[in-house]
Amino acid sequence: MKEGKLTLSAATARRRRNEVYKAAEAVHGSTKTSTDIGLADTVVNKCSTATINNVFSSNSKFRKQVVPSLYKPHLVNYEKSNSNMLRSVSTYYSGGVMGKQKYRSVYKNSSYANGKRITVNNCPIPRLVPYNKLMPFIKSIDIGKLYSVRETLCDGLKEDEKVVGVYRSLKELLLKLATFYLHQDVHKLIWFKGQTNTFFVSLGGDGAPFGKDDVATAWLVSFLNVGRGVLSSNENFLLFGANCTENAIPVQRFIRVLVNEICDIEKSSYTVHVNTSAVTVKFHFAELPNDMKMLAFLAGELSNSAKYFSTFANVNYDSAKTSSGSFSLGTGTTWSPWSYQHRLQVAKQVADLKETISKKKLALQL
Repeated sequence: MKEGKLTLSAATARRRRNEVYKAAEAVHGSTKTSTDIGLADTVVNKCSTATINNVFSSNSKFRKQVVPSLYKPHLVNYEKSNSNMLRSVSTYYSGGVMGKQKYRSVYKNSSYANGKRITVNNCPIPRLVPYNKLMPFIKSIDIGKLYSVRETLCDGLKEDEKVVGVYRSLKELLLKLATFYLHQDVHKLIWFKGQTNTFFVSLGGDGAPFGKDDVATAWLVSFLNVGRGVLSSNENFLLFGANCTENAIPVQRFIRVLVNEICDIEKSSYTVHVNTSAVTVKFHFAELPNDMKMLAFLAGELSNSAKYFSTFANVNYDSAKTSSGSFSLGTGTTWSPWSYQHRLQVAKQVADLKETISKKKLALQL
């Protein structure tokens, strides 16, 4: 025997098969069907899995005809299943939203080569859900109510100052996320200081260059209770998104709403339902991971483009590169914390100066 085959001459192999088949006919009956079934049943039940695999894996008829005929009905059912739909959604959102053109390219290249279906051992690999069937499913998912930035945060603005975007209720989003994380067992939830069912919230925003709209601003929400507290983009959820700068008037109006929501949420506790049980949850806003420009804007201070760019200390562009500098709460050191009220006074003086200059006619510099 070698590699699952008997090392016999073709004539001897045929003779032995005929003798075995005649012996099986005597046991199972004279009809071909009953004999075939009896032989197959004997092989399946009496031979070890290793032996069956060793023999059949080297048989072309079994590999190219039997296996595909068993596999293809399951393939059809899988491609129509909810599991394949979720697999396709995961592919669509992997590394950011793919978009129509890229998803269709991935769909084609993952299942076809040179215009033909990719197969393994005569078995086609499962295809993703086509784009025209995927989108209706995604749009049917309830993500809560979306509010239009243009319709609710741009009142009284000139037409060219109005922006396109959407945002969600912070309270509604946090409750949805809390319910989701309490239902799942993929991510381990860590309760800080023994405060069970108290979610520590990380909430921050930033603006960045973005395509044809030049700049876009987004506010993201995540929970520090999840895993190691170091989250990927898959664990950050969009609260606000619009095609404008981070200090645009619609963003300022959104932040005013956001601040009031944060105050109300931290004072309250809420009930969510997890596996038919009512669970009381609370939220604590632990981090505001914004860059210095956003922090300065939120605090009403000078932006980080000013000479003194730090919200927290009197560091400036001249002294920032000093490698031997020192920092303390007292005097006589290179840097010290700002007096916050003084910082606001300086910011107001800069704003007043800008307003004064804007009313003057300045000579062009050549």
